[in-house]
Amino acid sequence: MKILDPIVFEFLQQLRENNNREWYHANKRKYQFAKASVEAFLDQLIPALMKLNPAFQGLTPKMTMFRIFRDLRFSKDKRPYKTNFGAVIARGGRKSKYSGLYIHLEPGNSMVGGGIYHPEKEVLDAIRKEIYYNGHILREIIGKPEFKKYYGTVSSMGDELKHLPKGYSNEAPNQDLLKMKTMVAMHQLDDDVLLSDQAIPEILKAYKILHPLNDFLNEAIDMEEMSGE
Repeated sequence: MKILDPIVFEFLQQLRENNNREWYHANKRKYQFAKASVEAFLDQLIPALMKLNPAFQGLTPKMTMFRIFRDLRFSKDKRPYKTNFGAVIARGGRKSKYSGLYIHLEPGNSMVGGGIYHPEKEVLDAIRKEIYYNGHILREIIGKPEFKKYYGTVSSMGDELKHLPKGYSNEAPNQDLLKMKTMVAMHQLDDDVLLSDQAIPEILKAYKILHPLNDFLNEAIDMEEMSGE
């Protein structure tokens, strides 16, 4: 089994300290080597995840990985590069509207998780409808001891409404969940684990615990898709 090469974190640490185009171009071969190591890692992880979720069939590392280049058009932060490697393993790849598994590789801040991040209005409406009618199921999922141990709870990452969304009364249940526009759960991973042969088993364990949350969200999206046909 191939494991992540230490150059992945070495490159990212150096990029953090030298986030400029001159340094990047002078060290482009190191970047390419680090990226290739991440792709090889994902090439093993995706088939392992597919055994747990057949919806991942057909995915390739390139379909899941984000580019390292930052979009500077609307950002005050003009650093040209991300200081992490990220990938979303979801039905259809990284641009999917469906919930999947997010992998974040960053020195001292690596994590794995899932949920739904900045969904489009139709997707968010579908999820809110499901929470309104079946929020007790979601509460059961995120209230399980193993989920709390790995993920704590779901977070809006500050992306939530101050008041209930339009169309929901003050008597609606699960108001805190209905106000969320983003709903994610993240689990920290030690760099040492990610650089060992325990990386994939640990990520698979985290995914098994996360899977019911993703299923809840994805079933809401699928139901809305069917109703719109």
